[in-house]
Amino acid sequence: MNQTGGLDRTTHRRAAGRWDKVFSRIAALHPVPVATPRDRAGDPRPGLDRMASRTDRRTTGAPVPSGPCNADWIWRPEMFRGMAPADHVPLESGRVLCSGVHIFHDCRDAEITLRQQPAGASPGTASQALEIDVLSFGGDFLSVVIDLPDAAIDGLGLSHVIQVETLLEAERPLGAFLRLNLKRGPNIEQMVRELATGNGIAVTEFDLAYAGLGGSRIDRAWIDVILQKPALNRLVLGDFVCSRRLRAEL
Repeated sequence: MNQTGGLDRTTHRRAAGRWDKVFSRIAALHPVPVATPRDRAGDPRPGLDRMASRTDRRTTGAPVPSGPCNADWIWRPEMFRGMAPADHVPLESGRVLCSGVHIFHDCRDAEITLRQQPAGASPGTASQALEIDVLSFGGDFLSVVIDLPDAAIDGLGLSHVIQVETLLEAERPLGAFLRLNLKRGPNIEQMVRELATGNGIAVTEFDLAYAGLGGSRIDRAWIDVILQKPALNRLVLGDFVCSRRLRAEL
């Protein structure tokens, strides 16, 4: 008889019995949700996105925008220095992209993707661009709404001209417009200009002498980049620089 083999079998049976008891105890325990610690800590991705966005803005900030030599105010929105998060899927109307920039559209089931991407290296352009991919879209318009800061409307009056330099590229032709909105009290005055696409920097001017302000103080101002029938199109808003200057009086 092989005594060594008998001892091995006895040892094996004893070890198996101990493990059976351990497994029985584990089965009797109440399940602990694996996600509990993560739930307590919260999803870290939004915070990481914000941190990465801020880091990008510090290290690759957009160049100082150029404008008319007689401009008393020149500005490029934060959107062209980075967004957090960079992707937006799906995209509902009213989504905030970053401080002062919203997206609006009139399509209930729009399939739209927004993405931050490095802009071109052309002199004076932003370091970041906004790429808009539109698949299914049953509405009439999609607009990027950009609020102008307080410095833009401080002392703004009938003698001023608002100038906007935009770089908009489209995979397929579509109608594009800029609309300047000036709010004074309960009233909103609007000026609309057609916007060219795919031909480099487009310069658009709004002469406030024709805005119908009547000398009233302006409380708020914003500009809509309006895209008509954008379905099955890829658009890149590569830059947006707004400035103001006094009109040359004759």
